[in-house]
Amino acid sequence: MAIALVAAPTVTEQGTSGTSTMTVSYPATVNAGEVLVLSAGTGDTTFTISGWTQIGSTGTTTDAANMYYKIAVGNEGGTTFNITVLAGRATVSIARYSGVDLVTPIDVTASTANGTTGSSLNVTGITTTKNGCMLISTFSGNSAQSLSYTQPTSFTLEARNTNGSGAAIGKAMAYADLLQGSAGATGTLTWSWSPSSGLDMRIILGALRPATSIPNKSLVVPNMAVTRASFY
Repeated sequence: MAIALVAAPTVTEQGTSGTSTMTVSYPATVNAGEVLVLSAGTGDTTFTISGWTQIGSTGTTTDAANMYYKIAVGNEGGTTFNITVLAGRATVSIARYSGVDLVTPIDVTASTANGTTGSSLNVTGITTTKNGCMLISTFSGNSAQSLSYTQPTSFTLEARNTNGSGAAIGKAMAYADLLQGSAGATGTLTWSWSPSSGLDMRIILGALRPATSIPNKSLVVPNMAVTRASFY
């Protein structure tokens, strides 16, 4: 079974008045065996989350991007949990995926990138080892203005911070994915945005590994028919 995004990711934001304890909402429905991918854009590398495994993290004292995963047990839907962040703006999304390998959900080590100028940023590609991996990428920027994101070529933009401005808007953050047909090198990928903010920007690129398919082997029963003549 191919990896698939089950539903549009949920997004939780806090603005300038946000505290260091941020309450994040799970999707309304979460099924056991799904893999949840959490992406966060926060004010710095102060980021603590319990019960999740890190995929990648990068940042400084002004801006950070974080990506974690969790194998769902099925009772998370509609509940909340807390994470520790730098007080102030932050944005967190949670995406649900089916068809992921539950023994080794992450195929290869994630790649990260950091930039401080311009309107685009490249991230070094990764080389997947299994056909059918889901490429996942988080972008975070030290900006609260309305940004227009352009995700890497062929990726689908699945989540982003609120498109606007003001004290209630979270940290600039976007999340995108792409189902990769064949294993191999992705090549360098580029996120871009406008207007150019000229501030710290971060990228994480990772890959979910597909569950192993079990061949459907029909049981063949030998012909055990015995004729009466066989006993003579």
